[in-house]
Amino acid sequence: MLPQAAWIAVEFYSAFGVKLGVTLTPVGNGRLEVYLNGETLFKRTAENRKLPDLDMVKAMKNTVKEKLEALEAVAVQ
Repeated sequence: MLPQAAWIAVEFYSAFGVKLGVTLTPVGNGRLEVYLNGETLFKRTAENRKLPDLDMVKAMKNTVKEKLEALEAVAVQ
């Protein structure tokens, strides 16, 4: 799962830079999970062991973008 996890991390870093911290934690057993502040964005076991494709990663990035924009809007007030 490391290549897929690294790809997702690079996608997030490319989109958000230092606005978003990314942590990879190797656990084995084919687990691949993506969380944002405790919210599950992707869980391989919930996807019938399917690996994320480009559309799934784009959806995750959109969710992250919306959450970051909401946080930034609150910070400006």
